[in-house]
Amino acid sequence: MVYDYRHFHYMTRPEQLAAHTMQGELRPTKRALFLVFAISFLLFGFRNVYGFGSHTVMHILAQEGEAMYQVARLTSLIGSLMYSGLYVAFIIFGISFIFAAFTEIPYRAFLPLQLIVASLYIADKALLTLFFAMRDEVASLSIFSFGPLAHRWIDNEFLVYFLNQWSIFTIIIVMLQYRFIKAIEPNGKRALVIVIGLHLFMTLIIAGLSLTPFDDLYRSLMGGGVR
Repeated sequence: MVYDYRHFHYMTRPEQLAAHTMQGELRPTKRALFLVFAISFLLFGFRNVYGFGSHTVMHILAQEGEAMYQVARLTSLIGSLMYSGLYVAFIIFGISFIFAAFTEIPYRAFLPLQLIVASLYIADKALLTLFFAMRDEVASLSIFSFGPLAHRWIDNEFLVYFLNQWSIFTIIIVMLQYRFIKAIEPNGKRALVIVIGLHLFMTLIIAGLSLTPFDDLYRSLMGGGVR
């Protein structure tokens, strides 16, 4: 049986999405896939131009001269767009492959679910970008996460960045993935372990990367020595 893919409809009905992906075929998903990638490119491009994730390095490069700065800006923008594509592709295709490897559910069945997940991650970044753009600020912690609260009460930078990855959107995504897997594989505990385990693993990696002193590494590569 063929079902029409309804992005926002399935966003609140993961069990129905699971049933439809296992019992038939969803169409069309290519348009939704194109829109998710297109919006992601626009968002990451805007974030790069505004200075999210690159403002410190750009400040350093501004001291190297106008020509160097302009080349670096263009290179940074291209890199940001490439990262955007890889980011969305990993969420949709990479995570689908990982889930399929740890469950008895076919890889293709996860693709519509992860398309919804990717759109939620993009919505999270879009709202965060809008918030800080309106305040004319750039921050490394998300107002939708436990990061700011942890920063206030915990004197451990790694733990702060770890909790910063757990936001309202992350909790919604975990619930969607859990409900989807549980609808196909009745073992609820196993489904929960798989979903939570994957998110914990990813947040540990991201928290570690957040502590990497990229600015100092850049200065070292440029011959200025690590400060």
